[in-house]
Amino acid sequence: MNKKSKKVKSLLTKTCLDILDSIAWFIAQDGKNYAMPYAETVIRLVEKKHGRKMHRRWYDRCVKRLINFGRLKRQPRYYHNANGEIRQKPSLLSLTFAGVNELIKFGSPIAKKIKNYMIAWLKGKDKRFPRGPSTPPWQPPEIKPEGVKELRALTEIVTSPI
Repeated sequence: MNKKSKKVKSLLTKTCLDILDSIAWFIAQDGKNYAMPYAETVIRLVEKKHGRKMHRRWYDRCVKRLINFGRLKRQPRYYHNANGEIRQKPSLLSLTFAGVNELIKFGSPIAKKIKNYMIAWLKGKDKRFPRGPSTPPWQPPEIKPEGVKELRALTEIVTSPI
């Protein structure tokens, strides 16, 4: 075992592996290669399945560790609301092959099922993972002709001398 793998093993705590297992449970339930769980839902599932209580901050730290060590991938997603503002949706979380192998070592019964999903996707038999941009281009709201007349009248009032 080299130094890097020892360091990864020590930094991936049991709680991080419990979170990874819970995210894998979401992936296996949907039958897709990704999941979009809310953090609170994953925290509740970890408490229910593994008997571990945690706060949101610890969850965020563990997810960041899992991403940094290549066990989990996160794809942020956004949308435009009616005003043209960019708002965030729940991120897509997907396991990497290293993450699935870590779960197999951990003893997760779901990991082999997810590994088969991943292999099918790599061979091109599974087209369910979304591809393409996460935000469609923003289009301004349509201005009606009545509104243009009102705007012209308003500019005349504003620019007229007092």
